[in-house]
Amino acid sequence: MSKNAQRFKKDILFKAIKWGFEQESFTPEQIFNALSLDWEKRSSINNPKEKLIYSNLIRATSQKNLHPDNSPESIFYFLGNQGAHKVDDSRFSLTTEAKFKYIDFLELELARKNSESAQKNALSAQKHARTSIYIAIGALVVSAIGSVAAVITIFIK
Repeated sequence: MSKNAQRFKKDILFKAIKWGFEQESFTPEQIFNALSLDWEKRSSINNPKEKLIYSNLIRATSQKNLHPDNSPESIFYFLGNQGAHKVDDSRFSLTTEAKFKYIDFLELELARKNSESAQKNALSAQKHARTSIYIAIGALVVSAIGSVAAVITIFIK
C-alpha cells in the first residue's frame, strides 16, 4: 500500500465515512464516540479533528432542504432532529456522494491488491517458463550428443 493510501486511511474524514457507511443514521455524539473524539472540544481551534467533523455536521444542517446528492460541502446529510433545533439532537447519515466515493475506494483497493497478486503470479510463471526452456535446451543438447555418439559408433564399426 502506498504512503498516500496509508495517510488517507488515517484521515479523520475517511474514518468518519468508513464508520458512517455501516450506519443507517447516527447522532453527532455517536460518531464522536466511534471516532474516539472529545465532544466537549468540538468547537476548539486547538482540536482540528473534532472541529472538522463538527463543522461538517453544522454545514449539513444548513443544507437541510437539499437532496442528499446536492450537498457537496459536507460528507453528512441532515435527516432531522428530535425536537430542539440543535445539532446535538439531530440525526445524520452519509451523503450519497460520500458513500459512492467510499465504494470507489474499496474497489480501487481491491484492484490494487489483485494487481499485485497477478504481478507475483506473472513473475512466477515467467520463472517457470524460463526453467522449462533451459530444460528443453538441455534435453536437446543431450539428444544431439546422443545422436552424434550413435553416428560415430556406426562409423567406427
